[in-house]
Order: sequence, then C-alpha cells, then structure tokens
Amino acid sequence: MQFKSCNNAMNHLDNNHLLPPGAFTAGRIAACLGVSPQAARKALLDTPAAGNRIVGGIEAAAWSLEQLPESLRKRLDEEARRHSYRDAAALLAEPPKQWQPPL
Repeated sequence: MQFKSCNNAMNHLDNNHLLPPGAFTAGRIAACLGVSPQAARKALLDTPAAGNRIVGGIEAAAWSLEQLPESLRKRLDEEARRHSYRDAAALLAEPPKQWQPPL
C-alpha cells in the first residue's frame, strides 16, 4: 500500500503563515491580562481581525498589537512592565506558562 503526500494546509505544521508575525488570539490577550477570553473578545468586538490562527484544531481570529484598541494596548503595556517584560509584544510572544501545583 502506498500513501500519497497531501499538501493540505490543515496538515501543515505552520498553518498560520498567512498572518503577519505578532498576531494574537483573544485567548492569548486574555491570558496576559488575567481576564476571560470572552471579556477580551467583547473588548475586540469593533476591531476587525488581521486573520485567523488554528489553535487546538479550531480556527480563531487574531489581531496584531497595532490593531488593538488603545485601552487594551495600555493594559498590556502595564502588565508587561509589572512582569518585567520589555514591552507588550514581548509579553504576548512569550509562550504561556504551564500550571504548576504549589509545593
């Protein structure tokens, strides 16, 4: 039995190649701000997304930092300073930390 190669974007490891680097989902923005993804999506309701990302097999809208409303950018900048990141872009680009139980 022979298998044929499939060039389907869903099978490609980096299927986010159509988005500009630095586009983040509402879930990622919410995690950085310590709010629910629903709250982040509500804040982004009037802001068109830059594109979509596949997260856990689900297509999710994504926004660039420059597209975010001023209020969200300010909050992200404050969180970045509070956690000793260079700026909001560095905070958003950092992979999420895995939960660790207290010792």
